[in-house]
Amino acid sequence: MNNTVKNYGAKLFSLLIISSLMSGCAGTPATHFYQLSVLTKPKTGFAPRTEPLRIGVGPLALAAVLQREQIVTKEHDNHVAIAEFHHWAEPLQDGLLQVITHNLANIQPEFEFYRYAWSAYGSVDYKIIIDITRLDAVLGQHADLEASWVIMNEAKHQPVLSQRTKLSVPLASDNYLDLVACYNELLVKLTEQIAVSLGFLIHK
Repeated sequence: MNNTVKNYGAKLFSLLIISSLMSGCAGTPATHFYQLSVLTKPKTGFAPRTEPLRIGVGPLALAAVLQREQIVTKEHDNHVAIAEFHHWAEPLQDGLLQVITHNLANIQPEFEFYRYAWSAYGSVDYKIIIDITRLDAVLGQHADLEASWVIMNEAKHQPVLSQRTKLSVPLASDNYLDLVACYNELLVKLTEQIAVSLGFLIHK
């Protein structure tokens, strides 16, 4: 066999490999990316203060199973499903902290809210520590959120209020856009609970 035939065979083999890989890629479903959204309609809280209090939001802890780019759902109590082609567009922990901070600012505009870490903006009067232990759903049934949160007096380094929130909303479909919309709704409800408690605590 001469060199021309050998070279032709090698090129043909390479083309077949490339063609096979491209065919495999063409058959792979596209990955979809999702992002949480903030409350866009401001809600009226207490009357504005002459010197608004500075409120730090965070740190925020997130259950280990949720610290991944794929969206996590449940099929039943002891079985989770990891969505291979449905991903968060940003780290979920960062997205949650950003949404909660913005929601609080919309609900309680008389305060100034700063997302953790806020050291670049100076000191804060109070801080809200949040631990989200559950944020999942059974597709076609319901979406659920569970969180513990503490309001701390930063100057005294003392907790002034500690609460646990457990929320659920119906999820009629198995569509991930609807799922993310339910998560947004749950975060608004969580933020409203925190905002009301914060407002009454400071204004009492």
